[in-house]
Amino acid sequence: MAAQANMAAHEASIAAYKRFMNDLGADEVVNFAGAVHPDYQSRTSYVWVRNGDKVAVRRTIWRKRPR
Repeated sequence: MAAQANMAAHEASIAAYKRFMNDLGADEVVNFAGAVHPDYQSRTSYVWVRNGDKVAVRRTIWRKRPR
């Protein structure tokens, strides 16, 4: 059976999201992140940070992935 969209649940979810975002305090932020499955000892290419913030990125020994 194909999945069916529930428009009432969808609209309720959007309304709850808007309430949540509008009720954030001045010192609160929301971070959005994607779920991934990184390889063992993957390298960091880019990172989003506020200007002036220090970022600690753990270094690893760079080995080639087994193929």
